[in-house]
Parts: sequence; C-alpha cells; structure tokens
Amino acid sequence: MKANSLFLSMSLEGVKVAGILFDAIFDTEPNNPAVLSMYAWYFTAEANVGLRDWNVGKDMIETARRAVQYGPNLSYANSLFCWPYG
Repeated sequence: MKANSLFLSMSLEGVKVAGILFDAIFDTEPNNPAVLSMYAWYFTAEANVGLRDWNVGKDMIETARRAVQYGPNLSYANSLFCWPYG
C-alpha cells in the first residue's frame, strides 16, 4: 500500500501525502483491520516529522483496538499493544 511506504519514508512530504491517502481509504473502508493497523503506526511518523507531539499512545491503542475488533487474528494490530506509552 502506497500510504504505508510513504509514511515509512519519514519525510515530511511523504507523511503528509500518506495522511491524505489514509483519509481517502477510510471513506470507503473505515473498518479494514490492515489499514487501521498501519494507520496506528502512522501516528509515530507524524510525531517524527513534527506534525504532532509524541503523546501518541492513546490514539495508537484506540486504533489498535478497532483493528483487533475487525481482524482479531491480525498480528500486526496486536503488536500495537506493546507500545510503551499506551
């Protein structure tokens, strides 16, 4: 998925474009567990490039809970519960 590779670039422009792509994806697939998992990790990219502060734990955990709700066997979503600031 393009949004994932863009936010993993950790460039300001890449993270901004990834945010736009995530918004578009959520318009059609708001409960896609794979997308929700990637979106939860996206919060750290936003913090890394200065688009938000590092107080991302709450948002990550809430998004991870939604991802697990819709895809309980998706290990990527479950790994978010290891985030130390949640």
